[in-house]
Amino acid sequence: RQAAGFFAILNLMQVISLNILGGAIYEPLKDFIIKQAPGTDFFCFQEVYSSAKPEIHKSGLRTNILADLQQWLPEFDAHFEILEDNFPRPDITSGMVIFARKGIPIKSTGKVFIHDAKTSNVDESEPPGYIHYVRLDSACLAHFHGLVFPGSKVDTPERLDQSRQINKFLAGEAGQKILCGDFNLDRDTESVALIEQAGMRNLVKEFHVMTTRSEINYARFPAHDRQYFADYVFVSPDVKVEEFEFPIVNVSDHLPLRLKF
Repeated sequence: RQAAGFFAILNLMQVISLNILGGAIYEPLKDFIIKQAPGTDFFCFQEVYSSAKPEIHKSGLRTNILADLQQWLPEFDAHFEILEDNFPRPDITSGMVIFARKGIPIKSTGKVFIHDAKTSNVDESEPPGYIHYVRLDSACLAHFHGLVFPGSKVDTPERLDQSRQINKFLAGEAGQKILCGDFNLDRDTESVALIEQAGMRNLVKEFHVMTTRSEINYARFPAHDRQYFADYVFVSPDVKVEEFEFPIVNVSDHLPLRLKF
């Protein structure tokens, strides 16, 4: 995994995607990330917060969990993209981050706008939606945090449009493509099917994943109202998938998704 050459690095890589719930499940999350770091090349984290005033919010999230992540991952470069300032408080910045192992040649990184309450018919409390990506010479790794409302994770016109915008982004990317994250979508929605129909492999469906939610999430809902899906990894057909797993760990209300390719 040392930077001995570009093709050597790309020979076999591992990415982990996880909505970290703002670091609310702090010690288990820390232990999991540190344990996974030696064998991982990229971490894609959603619900990440940064603040000059580190403290624990009443909801449990850490207002400067980004700094903790950087401390836990000293062998990685952090590519942080702001989604929203002043959330959930004026001195807090909400965003997503990709940690890339030092030495991996990143060609470019950035974000692509998908929606916000000003330009789309979405709930005013929705944070703006972006695809966050890093580009290598022959591949693009991206992650996404989809529309939160309605909480039922069913199709809406806005979610269908969100998938069309995702497909537009993917169509413009050359080479291998990996898109992961918390899409806030049920497995059997048309919104998920649209991404599949654009030619992307849905690994959650292909590997018969039974749930992407943890026991922490289940504890919040009665059995008849449980939601079993939110998170996905999509890959283009030219990505050779070696392993795909969903470790059953209570480090968030989501499970991590781990891809080796």
